[in-house]
Amino acid sequence: MGVRIIHYKSYLQYLYFNIGRLAYLQVNVLVAYIVLAPAIVAGVMTLGVMQQIIRAFGRVEGSLQYLFNSWPTIIELASVYKRLREFERQIESMTEKETALEA
Repeated sequence: MGVRIIHYKSYLQYLYFNIGRLAYLQVNVLVAYIVLAPAIVAGVMTLGVMQQIIRAFGRVEGSLQYLFNSWPTIIELASVYKRLREFERQIESMTEKETALEA
């Protein structure tokens, strides 16, 4: 595959991941309330207990967001690596062709 195709594929995958990442971050705000909804409606828990659970859930969510927030950098590095690898292959094939022509 050419360098352009790899470049476009990388950015297309980057776009798909960003859509998923942003959807996750938006939906994650509501997940704790959705999980706690039956207990809230039934009146089983008080407001204080609900807030403690939501705060604990927020801390866990914050820890998981590190991966989501650093993922674009990881993808950029992977795409640069792929482009450089393809560039090196092109150089090697050109060198092989030149060597074959000299012989």
